[in-house]
Amino acid sequence: MLDANLVRRRIAEILTSKDVMSLQLDVSQLADAMSLSDDMALDSIQKMEFCIALEEEFGVALDVRLFESSLDTFGALVAYVAKNATKHGAG
Repeated sequence: MLDANLVRRRIAEILTSKDVMSLQLDVSQLADAMSLSDDMALDSIQKMEFCIALEEEFGVALDVRLFESSLDTFGALVAYVAKNATKHGAG
């Protein structure tokens, strides 16, 4: 299991990276309860790109449909990735 703080930091970097997601988010305001769909306003294409980026970074396979159910918040996603990662996620 990876350290949740490392995972949180790397996921925040992915979300705000100009090369990956390019979302206009203030990383300091990311909260565990934030909804990926509602609060972050990820559309279906962004969710697919995000899944690919997470798989490349952490070696964790994600089905985009999980973002609508069990992984609908930033905190749930961080916990899932920290638990299931097969790569270190050091960037």
